[in-house]
Amino acid sequence: ELYAAEGQMEEALGLIDKGIESDARNMSLFYRKAVYLIRMGRKQQAYAIIETALTTDFNRHTELFSYMPELKSDENVMHLVELHRVDKRK
Repeated sequence: ELYAAEGQMEEALGLIDKGIESDARNMSLFYRKAVYLIRMGRKQQAYAIIETALTTDFNRHTELFSYMPELKSDENVMHLVELHRVDKRK
């Protein structure tokens, strides 16, 4: 988080990736990675990460909005959330 706060997004992303390598079931790391990617302008990559996290553990998706509340107004993110919310009801 310190790297991200200082604008060193590549370093922050590298640390997140190491965390994911150590604990690939920790969806908090995936959501944080998605936020970093969005901040870096790499939205398509971020959406793919969000898709993975939603598929693996939908119930933690609110963490994404705690990291970056403005994503609630991102149509693509909300579309992914709604798709997975519907899938969970089936």
